[in-house]
Amino acid sequence: MARTREGEWYIASREGGERIRLAAGRPSRTLKNLLQENAIAPLERERLPLLFESGRLVWAPGIGIAAEYACAPGEEGVKPLWRVAGKAPLC
Repeated sequence: MARTREGEWYIASREGGERIRLAAGRPSRTLKNLLQENAIAPLERERLPLLFESGRLVWAPGIGIAAEYACAPGEEGVKPLWRVAGKAPLC
């Protein structure tokens, strides 16, 4: 939880060019490709709230949390949830 006290945290929409690394030891991927692979409709992509810390993408609904912000097993943390009325929540 100490990491949440660092940097400037904010929620914003897509600007283009965002990248996120979902697993340790793996390369970062473009948010655009991940949204396409997860079948998130183009109209919904523009409306998704993205969580950033000091300019770095930390979480995207339907995609997940960046590996460097994920909690270790047994560690306490916070997991965002995005819910649109009438639809199943996106992680």
